Amino acid sequence: MSGMNTAVLRLIAAALCLSIMGCSAGHPPERGKMIRKPRNIPEQKIPGGPGATAEYVTDCRREFQTCLREVFLEIAERSLAERRDIPPQVMDRAVACYDRFSQVIKGGTNLRRIDVEEALLEGEKRQRHLHHSLGQLADRFSSHGVRFQIAGAGHFDNKILWENGVEAGCGIQTDHDVDLFAYPLMSLTTREYMVPRAGPIAAELVFLDADMMLFSRHGEDPGEAFASAAREIFGDSRDISDEIEGVHLARLYDHHLEIITMRQWSGSELDSLRTAYGVLAVVRGDPHDFTAMISVGPEVDLPVLLREKGEW
Repeated sequence: MSGMNTAVLRLIAAALCLSIMGCSAGHPPERGKMIRKPRNIPEQKIPGGPGATAEYVTDCRREFQTCLREVFLEIAERSLAERRDIPPQVMDRAVACYDRFSQVIKGGTNLRRIDVEEALLEGEKRQRHLHHSLGQLADRFSSHGVRFQIAGAGHFDNKILWENGVEAGCGIQTDHDVDLFAYPLMSLTTREYMVPRAGPIAAELVFLDADMMLFSRHGEDPGEAFASAAREIFGDSRDISDEIEGVHLARLYDHHLEIITMRQWSGSELDSLRTAYGVLAVVRGDPHDFTAMISVGPEVDLPVLLREKGEW
């Protein structure tokens, strides 16, 4: 069942729950107790039937995500400028966006106001760690006479082609006009992995550690000087394809393992691989359906808003 249909069914179920049983959105009434509907929440009446309702709900989700992306970008920009903490007006703006979204969606989401607040606080901390680590990398590349210049914060979905939810990233300029893109460590997915065409292909993961993921757009060459410095700074990889059953290729890096396979792997199997090789993430690419995922495992304990990539 598609995410949209699921949301509509949940919305209808919540409406029935409110009208028949009097329960609050997302929470059933206590056994044997009738709970009245709050008077301060106006009824949402959408003309045009179920199709119009589904479209309206989808628009509201999109509006909420756009608002959050703007807020997270502002947080990233403040962090890059070394301005600490989140101003009250920024937090209030995100909460107001959530309140509008929650009023429309009612029982169609388990997201709570506190989830939004926790995600913003965690996001600010993650951006500080990201920019600190990028500053250290810039110094190390500079010692090799190689340009690694932090350019600014932004949303680079359309450049890296990995689905990364609401968190903002950071652009890095290198020699030969080649840009890199960095994000805090998190699980990502793409449907543009190793696509056999001349069009856009998902960016390649260049480096990963506890604070960042660094991407380079597919096919771009920053030059031999950068590549040589990167090998020394990031370390090299080794082929361990013979050690893992059911893979076409497996390469082990300092902090992540990359496997290419058409076999479906469960989350627990990927976690077992991570643990076995002592890495922070497993990158699983499927050359058959051109999907890939970066799995960072359950110990990267993100707030729900940052885990679910907009599927609230």
